[in-house]
Amino acid sequence: MPQQKRKILYTPYPNKPTDNGAQIKNVALLRELGYNVIGEPESWKDRIKFIIKSLRERDIDTVIVNFHENLFRHRSGKIKITGIPIYLVSLIIFRLMSKDLIYFKHNYYPHAFKKNWRRLIAIYLMRLGETIATKRASFSPHLVKKKYNYIPHPLYELKTSDEIKTDKKVEGLNGDYYVIFGWIERYKGIDRIVAEWEKDSYLVIAGDCKPAEQNYLEDIKKLAIGKRVLFINRFIQDSEIQKVIRNSKGLILPNSGSDMIVSGSFYYGLSLNVPIYAISSDFFEEICHQSTARGMPTPLIVAENPKQLVERVGNDRLSITHEQLEDFKRHNFSDRQVKKHWEKLLVGVN
Repeated sequence: MPQQKRKILYTPYPNKPTDNGAQIKNVALLRELGYNVIGEPESWKDRIKFIIKSLRERDIDTVIVNFHENLFRHRSGKIKITGIPIYLVSLIIFRLMSKDLIYFKHNYYPHAFKKNWRRLIAIYLMRLGETIATKRASFSPHLVKKKYNYIPHPLYELKTSDEIKTDKKVEGLNGDYYVIFGWIERYKGIDRIVAEWEKDSYLVIAGDCKPAEQNYLEDIKKLAIGKRVLFINRFIQDSEIQKVIRNSKGLILPNSGSDMIVSGSFYYGLSLNVPIYAISSDFFEEICHQSTARGMPTPLIVAENPKQLVERVGNDRLSITHEQLEDFKRHNFSDRQVKKHWEKLLVGVN
């Protein structure tokens, strides 16, 4: 068990309730292990003072960087040239001000990069960034073969209660629906599912849409004409979306993009014990392998493409029991397992 005073700089630090749930949970679990987890000051003036002090005192044991490649990503999908030196220099500074620098890899490259040459530049820069770090980590066990340290993705806190009100349109479906949720963005391939949807059950697409993706939303709505597809295009509170998913027939994960390492939506559905339908990826194949290796049914249904996925929705049933599913979650993604892997990465404790 680490000493109380061991200090970790976690960046970017999740300091708002709307921040990434996995990051919030990881900070909490690191604190449970006894670490003093801090974030960087928000203002540049205070941040420079913080860097100078940390370089002088070397009082930070470990820096953990997340989504650091976003420094050279412009929201329009272009590479931010000025962000490249900031990305590299900041990693060097983090390395100098700590004993360990952990580069946590969440994606192969930023989602916004649609052009192949931009992806290649991003991949090269990320590899270069990883060489500056002393260790690298990922949420997916399949990357262990490529010498990444594995940290299980923590499950989400359940907030659903009977008092939570959901959209009246969804309430009127009486549970006869499947859900795609999250930000409506082109890279997720939601349109490919809608194009194949000819089910009697409804497909509920729940989530907000940024101004830059409004054209994509309109494209999806055109594909949905005459089909049982329902849109809830607004920001949805965590408690409400959990109730929407829990009351559904299942959660559909349409994205199998080359940029994605793991699916946060998978852990969301797993936390809520609903059937999960996903397009195959290295991550999902490894999840299925983990189940079969223990002689257990798989916790999700995987298809090779959108057409096959829609065909399997409602026709293929999970054979895993509630007890087996709880055992799978406990064995692979419980708080205890997450902390165990953090201990192994940070201090070599198995």
